[in-house]
Amino acid sequence: MDRTLFEFLDAQVAEGNKSQSGFKDATYVQAAHIINPTHGLSVNKENIRNRVKSIKKVYRTLYAIVNTSGFGWNSELKQLTYHEDNMWNSYILEHPKAKYYKNKKFEFFDIWENIFGADFTTRIFIIAREGTHQIEDMNEDQPNKEAKGPMDQELPRRN
Repeated sequence: MDRTLFEFLDAQVAEGNKSQSGFKDATYVQAAHIINPTHGLSVNKENIRNRVKSIKKVYRTLYAIVNTSGFGWNSELKQLTYHEDNMWNSYILEHPKAKYYKNKKFEFFDIWENIFGADFTTRIFIIAREGTHQIEDMNEDQPNKEAKGPMDQELPRRN
């Protein structure tokens, strides 16, 4: 189901059907109409919207980790990388709920980057001051540090 959803949303982004505020209701309705018969589900636009919100939180957490010194992303394995176990352990001490992300594959991260990346990165502004650059994060929605495994969310099935 996720592959169908994210490939559909990726195509919507490519077609210019996403604004800064996100996708329109019609996009979620259309996604449900594609997903239901294909996967034997009975989801509606709210199920799709909630799934997208959950995954966006996962993306933001991954983005924050990947952009932390000593961490990275392996596109072939679709996993976070880190140089040493003690780096990961230190990160988990500060962000205990992020332990869910260790050694987990995130097959659609590259697509999520296209779908959600602009939402997250356009809220970061670089301000030039006296020949230096200061980064100010203008985003009130900080990356989710309390992920509890949203990738495992169950969706309603047709009877």
